[in-house]
Amino acid sequence: MEIYNLCLITTRHELLELQKQDVQTICKQFETVAEFPQNPQEQKQLLSKYDVVIGTLPVNLIQAIQQNGKTYITFSMKSLGTFKTAEEVKGVVEKYGKDSVAILVPSKPGELYRAMLYQGLKEVKVVVQETPIIIHADGSPALKGE
Repeated sequence: MEIYNLCLITTRHELLELQKQDVQTICKQFETVAEFPQNPQEQKQLLSKYDVVIGTLPVNLIQAIQQNGKTYITFSMKSLGTFKTAEEVKGVVEKYGKDSVAILVPSKPGELYRAMLYQGLKEVKVVVQETPIIIHADGSPALKGE
């Protein structure tokens, strides 16, 4: 297991106790930001001092992190389902433990509670694979497989 000097955590949520423990296991120090910048110049500037980024980001931002030579790690989460009431959610938390269950509360009336079980950290790499569809090797059109 690799140990990183300084890690950037990107999250709008408070980390679960188990997430904090895992981050502290692989990071000598870490800092948290709520938002990862969209602008490439801001990304480069932010990433310059960190060894790794830990969070839950879309593929395009993971690619940007990789293009800046940094490792990307995400929180492995498993859905435990949706629930109508806080009482139902309380039972899930009691079953799995408050240190490893994240609860997403409804933001609007009629929405459900969502429960997620934290399962660990995993490194993510985005690989671009090219597959030729039409090839013009000698100037004449040819379809793949001809």
